[in-house]
Amino acid sequence: MDNVQLWIALGIACGSLVLGALGIAIWRRICQRIQKARPCKLIPEVMTATARTLPFLLLLAGLRWSIWFLQQIEDFEYSSWLKMPQNVLFVGLVVGFCLLAGQFLGALFEWYRLNIAHLTKTTLDDEFIPLFSKLSKIVIFFAGVMIVLSKFEVDTTGFIATGAIGSLAIALAAKDTIANMISGFLILVDRPFRVNDRVELPDGQIGDVQEIGLRCTKILTFDNTILVIPNSDISAARVINHGYPNARVKMRLRMGVAYGSDMVKVKQILVDIATKSQRVMDEPAPAAYFMSFGDSALKVMLIAWVADYREKFSITDEINLEIQKRFAAEGIEVPFPQHDVHLYREN
Repeated sequence: MDNVQLWIALGIACGSLVLGALGIAIWRRICQRIQKARPCKLIPEVMTATARTLPFLLLLAGLRWSIWFLQQIEDFEYSSWLKMPQNVLFVGLVVGFCLLAGQFLGALFEWYRLNIAHLTKTTLDDEFIPLFSKLSKIVIFFAGVMIVLSKFEVDTTGFIATGAIGSLAIALAAKDTIANMISGFLILVDRPFRVNDRVELPDGQIGDVQEIGLRCTKILTFDNTILVIPNSDISAARVINHGYPNARVKMRLRMGVAYGSDMVKVKQILVDIATKSQRVMDEPAPAAYFMSFGDSALKVMLIAWVADYREKFSITDEINLEIQKRFAAEGIEVPFPQHDVHLYREN
């Protein structure tokens, strides 16, 4: 019986060597058959990521199994020598399983990012997939270390306490970074602005959001410069989003005409100019309002809606040019600020 167990152990060891050598080809063949039966882009990703690790695991598992058979033989003279190889193979198996799990999750996250993320309405998955991928590998590594330590009966209480103290120290040292990460997460969840939205900052700067990262938000200004703003600052600031809830924006043009002008006629001219413009929305309809009596002019305002806020400045330029032409043709004067000074001669 002992000889049979010995031959079984040797057979398993030799079989594991052969299986490990042919494992890549066998695994590829299995994945190809599954792919033919149920076509999916995920399978090639998983096959490529795990092609080298899986045969290595099969080899280690076969060798450890063969050692277990040898240990079952009574009065085996080399049994005391098998404990160290068995422990080494155990550690190798744990490392291999951790690598395999990390590679599988990495392939899964990458497949989702390339094939699914762009189909969703939100950009949360695009932003957090790389983070989740890294965190999952850290968790797997930590679990593997704890399994190995538990196997060798190492007290892990000290490691956990040290890790907790180290985490607290890191949190205190990197509190600004952590605050920015939390703010970035809240921005991505609450979505006060999105990528490509045009925002106006408290200092009056206007730009388009280029990237919302975990630490900072990048905004491209009209000067083609990038503003890098920490997420904790921009989340606490009063930000005007010109692109939300839609791209439509109200355009207000304020001007003044000379005292004595026919204000009804002025209003009609302004509305007519805005109505005839092909780039101004018909609904809501353009409107002009006589706002106030200024020091040097009668104040009037034209309100018109533009379908896309990105065209606001070019449309403003177009309408202002047309207003200047029509006022000049109609004899309507646009005064400049002036003061009358009266001099009196005393006897």
